[in-house]
Amino acid sequence: MASEDSTKGTIMAQPPNPHFHTPIGPGSAKPKRPWFKKKRFVIPGALVVLAGFGGALAGDEPATEPRPVAVTTPTVASESPSAAPKKSESAATEPTATTEKADTPVATSTVEDTPSVEETTPEPEPELAVDPYAVRYGTFDVVEESGSGDSIVAVPEGITAALVTATHTGSRNFVIQSLDANNEVRDLLVNEIGPYSGTVDFGVTGWSDAPSMLQIKADGAWTITLSPVGTAPAPGADLSGTGDSILRYEGAAGIATVNHAGESNFVIHFTDGTSPDLLVNEIGAYSGEIPIKSGPALIAVKADGDWTITIT
Repeated sequence: MASEDSTKGTIMAQPPNPHFHTPIGPGSAKPKRPWFKKKRFVIPGALVVLAGFGGALAGDEPATEPRPVAVTTPTVASESPSAAPKKSESAATEPTATTEKADTPVATSTVEDTPSVEETTPEPEPELAVDPYAVRYGTFDVVEESGSGDSIVAVPEGITAALVTATHTGSRNFVIQSLDANNEVRDLLVNEIGPYSGTVDFGVTGWSDAPSMLQIKADGAWTITLSPVGTAPAPGADLSGTGDSILRYEGAAGIATVNHAGESNFVIHFTDGTSPDLLVNEIGAYSGEIPIKSGPALIAVKADGDWTITIT
């Protein structure tokens, strides 16, 4: 018994208990095995376990049949959510398009703003033409003086060349001459008898220094106006006047036909700011043709009568 049990590995041999006495009699037999070790119970139990396991396996098979349905339903459900993100993606795309559309007005407003920027941007001013007379002779504020009889008129500092327009209402000599800082006479500007009205100049030829004063000899009332040289009139190709005059000439070189109806000196100077050219120096009436250089230049006429100059 002990060896059989040890072979099966279910019951271990134990030393005899001195206090335990094996019953003796007809009913005593070999000790009974536990019910769960008997073959009639072990084999059917094993079959039951196998049957249960097989049933479990068999029971799982029907469960697998509806899996396509169960899986299909979640698949549809999963497709719906997957479609929903697509909608959300399209929805996310739509705001992007909306943003792009919203950006379009911004670009349009920018384009619309461009003309206003161009309108507000000041255009560069055209370059002013250089005034050759201002460059050569300078400029200043007009000076006006008046008096009667002999007088001295101070020339403001800084004026080196000017037009001198004078009038006289007396009946005797009327003389205007320029003086330097030492009161030396530099130029004789006017020397007439009786009434006078005309325009002469000083400092145009550059032969002498700028005057400090103008000496006036007169027996009547007089006026003197000092003006920049560039304010001289420029009548064009047809020049005409009476008495002393200063004119601008800005045309091309040509031939000048000259006429004079006076009785005294008739003199014409042509100057571009350097040395003057003496074109005419006659007494009394005059008629003739003379060459004229191109301008810009000044034509200074000294006469006691009417005169004309036509340049062709």
